[in-house]
Amino acid sequence: MQTLLKQYVMKTRSSILFFLIPAVLLIFGCKKISTPDEDSKLIFGQWEYSSDSGGFSGGGGSTTFKDDSWVEFSEKGVYEVYEGSKKVQRRRFKIEPNDRFPKYKINFSSSVVLDYYYTIEDNKLILSETGSDGLSYVFIKK
Repeated sequence: MQTLLKQYVMKTRSSILFFLIPAVLLIFGCKKISTPDEDSKLIFGQWEYSSDSGGFSGGGGSTTFKDDSWVEFSEKGVYEVYEGSKKVQRRRFKIEPNDRFPKYKINFSSSVVLDYYYTIEDNKLILSETGSDGLSYVFIKK
């Protein structure tokens, strides 16, 4: 009788853990990032790569994005880069206000990646690298 009771308790604990852990992850893992204001939220969504400019020579020519590249910024703070249908990059980010123009800064959680300043005008997203002689990338809303 005691063996049956022990087995029942063990199965019940396993079942509780089996359902509790994913539920906790869902609740806390699906949280939206905070944003400085309503305009900063315009970045959320999918953007098709159009062109680049700037850099050391001023003429662009970056290989960061290919002609069929597009990016997605999610409300949960996930940035993904695609080449066609293939995902080639995924990073966590947060949005911070910037003291000058452009008004917003994308801060990636990885220190080996350049952050971006961004502005949005007429369904165009312009990402500008934060480093000196940085490039700017233009995307069109999908």
